[in-house]
Amino acid sequence: MVDPTILERHIQSLTDVSMGLPGFPPDHVQMQYVGSCGEAALREIWPFFVKANQSVPLDGSSRVVDFGVGWGRIARLFHESHNLMFLADISEEALSFVRSQGVRGIPIKIREGSPMPLDPVSVSLVYSYSVFSHISEASAIFWINDIHRILKPGGAFLFTAQSMRFLNLVYACNANPNPTDIERVIGTYIADPELAMQRFNEGKHVFTGGGGRDSQGLSVQDYGWAAIPRAWLESVIAGKFVIEELCDEPANLTEQDIYVLRRL
Repeated sequence: MVDPTILERHIQSLTDVSMGLPGFPPDHVQMQYVGSCGEAALREIWPFFVKANQSVPLDGSSRVVDFGVGWGRIARLFHESHNLMFLADISEEALSFVRSQGVRGIPIKIREGSPMPLDPVSVSLVYSYSVFSHISEASAIFWINDIHRILKPGGAFLFTAQSMRFLNLVYACNANPNPTDIERVIGTYIADPELAMQRFNEGKHVFTGGGGRDSQGLSVQDYGWAAIPRAWLESVIAGKFVIEELCDEPANLTEQDIYVLRRL
């Protein structure tokens, strides 16, 4: 059972710095990374945090990796636990935020194509929110394999992924003859929405590059928008993980699907 007061304390800490909890970067930084800020950003992530905690027993000395920590909006919720947190990100800017705001954990600078500096079979839980919805197929395969390397047998890997809902939205915005400003932007997320939907239905990874933030170590070839069908994931993780749960009810959790994988 996850203590529901954790969320309320962190919301309260937005205006009460005396609580001894991590600080927050400026609102515009929060918005840049996650599209929301303050209380809304924390409430959005709470169901994912709860599911991560329920996915594997954490005994207070467990090793946990936040893969794509950003400004630390999930990692901060572990602040009062005694688990050993590793805060992994490709962006030095993001790691500077978690350091300066006092998010508890060991920052890890990761690099595309290089394994994380963590020992094999040493970690109980890896979670990743809105990372695999932005990276290329080759990058996704590399990191899934590396996460398998560091996880203990029975360990859990939770991540979010875009689905056909996302592709339907992009297609509708792209086809709208009179789009709003935001619809016009969404309509460009995928280069050929109709072809992307076809590929997704065929069980193929869908990716359009071009959204990369080079200053953060990401190339336009590896960063953009992606959608992952279950069939593709099953082929990639065969013999490494099993899919324990697929949460695809966005009204209850998130607009993205949530996969819970168990390491074999």
